[in-house]
Amino acid sequence: MATPGTAPGLCPDWVLASGSNVHVARDRAWFSTYMPFPTFATHNIKSSPQPALGIGDVHLPVKLFPKRSGPGAHGTLHLRNVLHVPTSVCNSVGYPGTGDYFDIVFKLGDDGKDAAITAQDGRRLGYFVSRGLWVLKLSGPPIGPVVGPSSISKPGTYHVINRWAAVQAGRLGLDHGTNQEVSDGGKGKYKVDAALSAPYTEEEKGWLKREWGGEFKFLTAYGLNIYKDEDRDEGRRVARAMMEVDEDGNTNM
Repeated sequence: MATPGTAPGLCPDWVLASGSNVHVARDRAWFSTYMPFPTFATHNIKSSPQPALGIGDVHLPVKLFPKRSGPGAHGTLHLRNVLHVPTSVCNSVGYPGTGDYFDIVFKLGDDGKDAAITAQDGRRLGYFVSRGLWVLKLSGPPIGPVVGPSSISKPGTYHVINRWAAVQAGRLGLDHGTNQEVSDGGKGKYKVDAALSAPYTEEEKGWLKREWGGEFKFLTAYGLNIYKDEDRDEGRRVARAMMEVDEDGNTNM
């Protein structure tokens, strides 16, 4: 897997998503730790689910202050349990924070053009700049990664709200019960049900044909290669999560 410093075309936009209960990354290369985990996020109760391929930790190199330079002007924002949603319009930071920064203070600057993220103990964690939406200010190269063009630069209305159902988080064991998380100090190692990547049943093949035109087209839509076993395994996990949504007919929080 590529790293943020080497992968071309990374979506650069990390938008403050007020009302979201989860962080979302569009590109897999942002992740420092990653576990394939088929699930979905929704914009609201009535919206169609956005399939997520996995979950993990993201460590973002960020500017800490708008008008400072040098090593002390940069830091790292650690985001835990970030969903990988390739179809998302951009990346997003849930608010209130989660993981290391469950409680953060969001303060608007005097000029109204930037807003600081500050931990409860007073530590500066980064800041957002106003571009219609509040966008996290990343550190530029060589401290930060080389990124692609903004995905929210064109005029328009962008709805960046991501909700992750408690029942889906529960499957991973983040809150309770099934597939209980194995605690390892937040390094992103989780337990996964291997049955999710078992070969398709005839019924499941029928669903793929009906909804996507077959496995090949489904995998291609999510940037997966039918000739790679690990990609086919991941595709089966994602497809089964989507089938589960169809069967339930319910994406309520």
